[in-house]
Amino acid sequence: MGNSPQEAPGTGGGTRREPVAGTLVPMNAIAPTIGIAGVTYRLPGVVRTLEDLDARGALRSSPAMLSGFGFEHAWVAESETALELAMGAVGDLLAETEIEPDEVGVVLYAGALASSSTLAPDPSENGAALLLPDVMDLFKYPVSRVQAEFGLTRATAIGVNQQGCASLFSAIRIGRDMLIAEPEIRAVLCVAADRFPSHAHREMTYNVVS
Repeated sequence: MGNSPQEAPGTGGGTRREPVAGTLVPMNAIAPTIGIAGVTYRLPGVVRTLEDLDARGALRSSPAMLSGFGFEHAWVAESETALELAMGAVGDLLAETEIEPDEVGVVLYAGALASSSTLAPDPSENGAALLLPDVMDLFKYPVSRVQAEFGLTRATAIGVNQQGCASLFSAIRIGRDMLIAEPEIRAVLCVAADRFPSHAHREMTYNVVS
């Protein structure tokens, strides 16, 4: 509600426009209450210390320097795929929150690395990181796999990437906006999963990445 003009009698048989007092209602006063019902995560089974990573050539800085920044080790996916880790986290989340699959109106799958869904669990013979036996593998979207695996038949599936580590925050923001814009949506599932190639460096700008 804002200020709007009103026709009022004037002199000479004409009309004049007068302002009508109104009330400006902030959006947060009418928006529904939205919050995060639960958070779960899955980590790979292998943990490597800084010294171990350094010996494998996976660090650019010295273990002493990285230790001074607070790092001690990293979780390294060797046999697990990003999708398998995501599936495990989603299963734990649905069990923890007791949300039924048909209550989920949107599933947002975020990835810092757009290639995570096609990374090979093990290095190929020619050293390639991506596993693409067929071009159709490019269409095996992880968000669709999550939707099918957990029977989210009423959910709209959306992929979010190309924003690095901020992809998950973008997914959460999109989910919040959709809950406000479409009141019939009861729950939004936000998922994020990535993995580096097995032979990749684990240090990115002085950060040890799991």
